[in-house]
Amino acid sequence: MLYTPEIPSEEILQKLSKRYPQMDPDSFRACLVLARCGTDMNAAFEDFLVECKLSQGRFMVLGFMNRTPEEPFTPTQLARALGVSRATMTGLVDGLESAGLVERGIHSEDRRKMRVRMTAKGRKAMDEIMPEFYGSVASIMSGVNSSDHKLLVEMLETVSKALVAYRRGEHS
Repeated sequence: MLYTPEIPSEEILQKLSKRYPQMDPDSFRACLVLARCGTDMNAAFEDFLVECKLSQGRFMVLGFMNRTPEEPFTPTQLARALGVSRATMTGLVDGLESAGLVERGIHSEDRRKMRVRMTAKGRKAMDEIMPEFYGSVASIMSGVNSSDHKLLVEMLETVSKALVAYRRGEHS
């Protein structure tokens, strides 16, 4: 992970760009600030989840299921939705089931498949956690005015698309 507690000054970046002509100082500074912001945000969310006694993975499963809490999901659907392997999802569901937050059952249309459903205890837990979580997000984002939220999302989606292309080897 790239984390820089101190972002180099514009003067230093300009000097580096003379040594390394491939470097665009403004782009590099923006990249460092974005990386630091992401690291800081992740740390803040991890601190929140520690207080809730949940791992990030378990929180993501519950958060996804909480969108439609009465709907059952197969472990495969959950794994695809969250971008994890089926083996990882099995471990996450095992832990959530042990805590009484989800339950497994037989799929109503195909008895060979399992389904996972959020329990009443799971819904109650999310109803207790989510107001504080959403309040934390609002507090974190309070420095960005509401008219800039859409612009920020568009800019971050542009960076995200470029990252995907870069990781696929689609760069010069």
